[in-house]
Amino acid sequence: MNLRIGLSQYRSLWLLGIFVSTILGASYPLQSLAVELAKKDVLVAEAERSRGNLDKQLKAAYALIAENDPRSILYLERASKIAPANAKIFEQMGYARLKAGDYAGAATDFKSALQLEPENPKLRMQLVYTEDAMGKRRAAAIEARGVALSASQFSADGCRAWSNLVGLPDRIFTKPWFAEAYAAPEYRAVGHVAVVPLQMRLGYSLSGDDTLSAYASWRLTRDNRSGRAGFSSEIYFDNTSIIAGGLRLRPYGGLPLYLFSEFGAAQSLVADKDGETWKRDVRVGAVFGTKWQAQDPACGSAAFTMTPVVDVYSEAIWYSRYENLIGFARTRAGFRVLESKDFNVELYSLAALNSDSAGRRDNRFYEVGFGLAFNLLDPLRLTIRAEGVEVKRSLGGSLFDRRLRLEQEARF
Repeated sequence: MNLRIGLSQYRSLWLLGIFVSTILGASYPLQSLAVELAKKDVLVAEAERSRGNLDKQLKAAYALIAENDPRSILYLERASKIAPANAKIFEQMGYARLKAGDYAGAATDFKSALQLEPENPKLRMQLVYTEDAMGKRRAAAIEARGVALSASQFSADGCRAWSNLVGLPDRIFTKPWFAEAYAAPEYRAVGHVAVVPLQMRLGYSLSGDDTLSAYASWRLTRDNRSGRAGFSSEIYFDNTSIIAGGLRLRPYGGLPLYLFSEFGAAQSLVADKDGETWKRDVRVGAVFGTKWQAQDPACGSAAFTMTPVVDVYSEAIWYSRYENLIGFARTRAGFRVLESKDFNVELYSLAALNSDSAGRRDNRFYEVGFGLAFNLLDPLRLTIRAEGVEVKRSLGGSLFDRRLRLEQEARF
């Protein structure tokens, strides 16, 4: 599982602008403002009596905003009709709608403000965070790209947001529903084996975030070599189609560690030695995966770099069909040597270890090698890997394998 750095930590900073942004260039001394707030009901009443008075509509809106009262939106809407060329009013109205949970309305207000102040990078970044929260990642990425290329103090924030959002699909489902897909077709020179692993999930967040989720899943693994060989079956990979339901827990907040359990049925896609087509499939395990990079990818034109990158992945899963606990760990460390706003290239070394509780020879080995990864970012996140790997079995024997793999992961 890839770790994606979220944008919520930046959104909260912008929401503070509710209390400090100014409208029409006016500023109110703190003491005077305290008096005004104490007269909230009076200000609201005056605004109702003078609906065409801009100053009174704004004073009522300020008083209500200070108490997180969503009625402030009404008075800001009136003010925007009185002064439709004032971007600050639309901006403040956007913040008020965010506080009320109306992200779609807030995005509309921020866009209206940007039409009046198109060169305002602070406001454009707020639109980025709002559209990301709505699941409109492609639109948010486009806005972030514009800020990244601006000569402003917000260009670094724009570049960071761009690198987090570019190539991600828009959300299809409304939270707390979600969908996930993963595919990694691979060719291995040893045995001339091509295998396609595919996973799809449709889930519901029971906690409202990523902490606890329930889901239905479908897994497919199929290769081109497994099947009948004389009087027996020759199996390279676990050629199955599995339908299951599961629970997933992320117990430590920001740590990318997931615990899960699944219960389902597995259909064998090749001839089974005992003739069974369907078998019960239960699996319980833990998965950890993260990637570290010395700095965010560049947002400009292609350039040669030497940015250190490291990724780590590990899993330990018990499989009922094998009555076996299988563990796997891998690390890749190297450099991002070429990067641009649309793609980057990494060179790396790798080491991996696989073991199990049943002592099966095929499950006990370690690998060392090197690789090259071409990471396409826009318009779709896609990774192509070419690797050379020395595989050594714990009971003796080794071989050198060449592998070509395509990786694609998405959350909708």
